[in-house]
Amino acid sequence: MALIERGPVELTPGGWRTLERFVGKVSSTPAFFRSPAGVRIKVRYGDGSFLGFDRQKQTLDGASQKTLSVSGFVGVARMQASTDRARSLSWEIAIGGP
Repeated sequence: MALIERGPVELTPGGWRTLERFVGKVSSTPAFFRSPAGVRIKVRYGDGSFLGFDRQKQTLDGASQKTLSVSGFVGVARMQASTDRARSLSWEIAIGGP
């Protein structure tokens, strides 16, 4: 697996911003986040309708590494972030796994 740095992405207050999108069968794909503190991250499954659901909800603390992971048949899955004030977010994602 190769770690690819993503971002920076400018987050604005309110709503969720999609960082990565996955469709169909996905090899194990973890993403690693650390800062800025206070940014909320999650994986949203579904095509955007009311039938979608959230998993792996976490809040960055600026110190410890947080991980979101997607694998298997996901239909549609999105790694998303939200914040209460303007911030810049970068992360790493592992690409090319089995």
